Amino acid sequence: QYLQQCFTSPLAGLKVDLQLSGKFDSPDQTARLASILKNVPSLRALDLSLTALTPSSLRPLVRGFSHMSLLEELDLSENYDLGNAGMEVLQAGLSSFPHLAVLRLG
Repeated sequence: QYLQQCFTSPLAGLKVDLQLSGKFDSPDQTARLASILKNVPSLRALDLSLTALTPSSLRPLVRGFSHMSLLEELDLSENYDLGNAGMEVLQAGLSSFPHLAVLRLG
């Protein structure tokens, strides 16, 4: 809810590093997060480590990746439920990140 209040409209030019905590194990939660992140086109780093992501909850984020083309760092580490299926979901969205230099998994 705090994020939704901060990013109510597009913030062009603002470079943002975002570290989130909590559980994002529901596709509804990650779809809401993706819709909020559409207003942060200059997102540079996104840390979703230890957020209980699953393949199904990762899917809405991957669909929203097209709005995060400036992302340089993505941390999905310690989301043990992602497994191989989650890596397949992630692979589908990696082409949206031409500037991605750091991807943390494991």
